[in-house]
Amino acid sequence: MAKKNKLKARGVFERPPGSGIFWIHWYDHNGNRHRQKIGTFAEAKRRRGEVKAIVHRIKKKLEHPEALVEAGFLDRSHLGLNADLTLRDFIKDCLPELKQKKSWKDLERFSATWIRLIGGLKLTEIEAKHAVKRRTARLEKGVAPATCNRETEFLRSLLNRAVRDGHLQVNQLAKLKDLPENNKRVRWLRFDEEKQLEQLMESEDFEIVAFAMDMGLRRSKIFGLSWSDVHFEAQGWVEVRDAKAGSSRQVPFMTERVRFLLERRRAAQNGVWVFPSTAHHRKRDGEKRGRRKWDKHLNGDGFCKRKFRPSVEDAGIHDLTFHDLRHTFCSRLVMAGVPLRTVMELAGHKNFQTTLRYAHLAPENFTAASSILNEFNQARRHLRAVK
Repeated sequence: MAKKNKLKARGVFERPPGSGIFWIHWYDHNGNRHRQKIGTFAEAKRRRGEVKAIVHRIKKKLEHPEALVEAGFLDRSHLGLNADLTLRDFIKDCLPELKQKKSWKDLERFSATWIRLIGGLKLTEIEAKHAVKRRTARLEKGVAPATCNRETEFLRSLLNRAVRDGHLQVNQLAKLKDLPENNKRVRWLRFDEEKQLEQLMESEDFEIVAFAMDMGLRRSKIFGLSWSDVHFEAQGWVEVRDAKAGSSRQVPFMTERVRFLLERRRAAQNGVWVFPSTAHHRKRDGEKRGRRKWDKHLNGDGFCKRKFRPSVEDAGIHDLTFHDLRHTFCSRLVMAGVPLRTVMELAGHKNFQTTLRYAHLAPENFTAASSILNEFNQARRHLRAVK
């Protein structure tokens, strides 16, 4: 007796077996698996090919995920479409993922900014003009173009995710061009300017400035430095964890001044932080306000606003930020003849191109260039004499 030929096709199956009722299974553009009851084998095979073609076009950005709804393969609840979803609610949905990123502090600030400005708008109502308006206002206040670009990129990335999840058809910020950036600015503190700051600032405050110049750490690492990361053995070093470059590194005490101020601070306090906050805190029982030292580290923004910037202005020093103390560290190393590769390792630069910004300060470069030019001129004069 001849066996009955079974109807077979990829992604098509019969349930229950022998019933003549065929189903299809397929994967959407996000990789989620779906199963759907169709009917006859021919219809199931046709529908399987149709949904596969739609998903392919969605992945190629040729079609919107809502095409799956229109073709009857999904309903809006499965696709996650919500025409009334506001930017505020969408950011709240994205928070668990955003908090896992290393740049969470910046993302948190960007989130608060856009929620305050356009958080009540629906995702479908957000246009490029909103980003342009914010960018223009920031530029008028003297904010760097790079900072403006980071804010715009954050909003653009949110809308890209909304498109991917099916809440939007088009990202209106996709074609908005970033502002040209100039990240090659190198401003360092001259020795005479350092003397002026030392005379104007309180000794405890200037210690932070000196530490920044002598160690070259980023601001967040300086104010968040704990004693568990400071080691006094041998030359002494500081363990920098979760650096911007994505790895931890050891930075030795670069000067005797660093060792002196760290040892003195260590002997004077018993807390966790190298630069602790001495701000007033309300006691837990709510009775009186008391001063509890060492339980929090000093706030970097507050220090720059209340201590560093006023002192810089009083000293008549122009165009100097706290981050320029890090430039000072790198610049002084290069001018002292330290190889650029060593400077790169000490500063924690991920890309050597960043360190090359200081190459023009290297004395050997000037000496070599001068020697080559002198040899060229001498050879030229010799040729003229021969002729």
